[in-house]
Amino acid sequence: MKDAVLLRFRLRNKKAAFLENLPENTDPDYIALFALFSASAPVIYQFSQDMFAWLILAQFKICLSKGQTPFSVVSYFGYGMVMNAAFGDVECLSDYTRTAIRINEKKGNPYPPQKLWYSSLSFEAHLNEAIAPRMDELLQCYRLALEFGDPVYGGYAITTRIWNGLVLGKDLNDLYEEGAAYLKHLKQQKNINSYEMLYSRYSVLPVLMGRPAEGWLTPESISSKLEHPLFTKNTTTVAFYYTSVYQAFSLLYPAKMTYEYLAEGEKYESFLQPFYMYADFMLYYALAARQIIRHDATRKKPLLKTINRHYKALKTRAGRCPANYECHFLLVSGVRAILNDLPGFALQQLEKAVFSAEKREFIQIAAISNELIAEHYIGQNQRKIARLYLQESLYAWKR
Repeated sequence: MKDAVLLRFRLRNKKAAFLENLPENTDPDYIALFALFSASAPVIYQFSQDMFAWLILAQFKICLSKGQTPFSVVSYFGYGMVMNAAFGDVECLSDYTRTAIRINEKKGNPYPPQKLWYSSLSFEAHLNEAIAPRMDELLQCYRLALEFGDPVYGGYAITTRIWNGLVLGKDLNDLYEEGAAYLKHLKQQKNINSYEMLYSRYSVLPVLMGRPAEGWLTPESISSKLEHPLFTKNTTTVAFYYTSVYQAFSLLYPAKMTYEYLAEGEKYESFLQPFYMYADFMLYYALAARQIIRHDATRKKPLLKTINRHYKALKTRAGRCPANYECHFLLVSGVRAILNDLPGFALQQLEKAVFSAEKREFIQIAAISNELIAEHYIGQNQRKIARLYLQESLYAWKR
């Protein structure tokens, strides 16, 4: 953190365009060092974000003092990531991302372009613009990665496409078939890292389709999977997996959700924050927490503390990019109001969530919000009104 603060102070109010004028560093040792890091950065990021940040900032400082190599664009983009993670500076992330891509293009793409393209789509774009129109770009990125002989980034791109499709409420049958095909492909390539990342979210699809849970998401398999030493070392995959656990338990078998699962998942939360999937993590955390509090009121205070933190994070993101985050924020706001015994405000927020979700085609959020509204009217013994909202919820799930 000290290095991040010092660099931020040093470069205060300075746009990333100055990087284009840095002198070239032709020292073969420095070039080899930067090439090694650019190749290993994705794996380092998945296992230790602290180590990733330290290495990024170290290389960024070398560029400032000794000039840039053909692979310095990784440290430029990474610097933006660190500034956003540490200080919430989305403008810095966007500025340095776009500058890194521009510099790489001017130099003839010495750093594989699919890597910067994917990184932009995965870490930066969702904070600034609607992700739905850019879904096909992830497929193009996947194909470009394969052309460059890069199955790792190809796996990342197709995995993110499936995740975003889930968040957006795309046709589950299409996602299921598409995911199965890519899982088979990744397995044939022996790309186990990307395979596990994709499967950590793919495994929730049968649950959402109304089928019995299978694979990693049966109640019996969850604890054994999380205890597997090699699996738990890949902290990013574990964070993705917990999102699926929250989603499956809150929707399919809420009575089996435990406080321990929620508490453990929080430990991996920071690894999700840069991704769009963080919105789903916060949403399904709130729904799962609500089920736990129903059966154990003593857990309300610590769970509500986390939900309040998520509420603030979603409010900030929804203010910046409502196309991606508004309906998530409104639904979490409604659940938060329910837990704070504010039924009138909860109803207001959930109605807004339905409207926003329908407008933006977030079908799952429309379905869940309608179901929660129906529960409110059942509690008021207004069953005819409740039936209307349940019908709307069922219609949304069928879509």
